[in-house]
Amino acid sequence: MVNDDGWRLAGWAAKPFAILLSSFREVIFIDADSLFFKTPEIMFEDPDYKRTGALFFRDRLIMPENKKRWLQQILPKPISKQVKQSRFWTGDSGHMQESGVVVVDKYRHYLALQL
Repeated sequence: MVNDDGWRLAGWAAKPFAILLSSFREVIFIDADSLFFKTPEIMFEDPDYKRTGALFFRDRLIMPENKKRWLQQILPKPISKQVKQSRFWTGDSGHMQESGVVVVDKYRHYLALQL
């Protein structure tokens, strides 16, 4: 279903394709090492998920790395307050989003999944 000639589709790079190629409209992507103490379906009832159609979690704070210069180059001006408070901007961590659990409504975010 995915032609990976010239590049290798494996590991974390395969996650967006697993979500996109799922037969379900609403998807909970769960890494094998993620542990739930309640049924994961309750995430579909989360107010933020219902409002936005997506639910993400923060990654751990590791590898302090400031990406302020890179963000200044790629983001349109003016830079938002939210960006200036992000871990990338402040240098707290080179990681922002945990990819072990992702909840997404593919219908609402189809174009973003194509990137």
